[in-house]
Amino acid sequence: MAAADWIIRNGRIIDPVNKVDRVGDIAISDGRIQSIESSLQIQSLREFDASGCLVTPGLIDCHVHCYEYATPLGINPDAQCLARGVTTVVDCGSAGCSTFMGFRKYIAERSRTRILCFLHIAAHGLADAGCSAGAPGGEIDSLNSIRVKDCASCVQGNRDIVVGVKVRLSKTIADQGRNEEEAYR
Repeated sequence: MAAADWIIRNGRIIDPVNKVDRVGDIAISDGRIQSIESSLQIQSLREFDASGCLVTPGLIDCHVHCYEYATPLGINPDAQCLARGVTTVVDCGSAGCSTFMGFRKYIAERSRTRILCFLHIAAHGLADAGCSAGAPGGEIDSLNSIRVKDCASCVQGNRDIVVGVKVRLSKTIADQGRNEEEAYR
């Protein structure tokens, strides 16, 4: 290799899959890793000195809420995750079957961060959940918000990003505990 688009130099490279744990250089061209060596003797358009830094494959955050502006806890995954090395997130139930297509179109499909999710059993997801600043009430206060067939259909039609179903149960979420058993079924 004569040249690369990027070279990350002198970082501690940790890649458990390939059993790599050493200080070295990484050459990147066309967005793909081309070479990992102790010391690359090639030119690049851009270089980054990673001395004292860890260089890893993209990290995964397994519990986020990234339906920004639609839920009380929603974050912007690109702004909050990418700069921290997180390239994949799993949103844990921000959207339900009635709000999922907005989540997919405006969040998952527009983000550089790879987004997977749990679909909330409540049709509206966390859009009106009592889950921030001690707000009372929860998404399963009314069992009318649970539409099992619609939820199952949404999961089946979106298997590329839906990895499971979220059922959040606690006394304060499910009408002082009265709806927990039915929601769980």
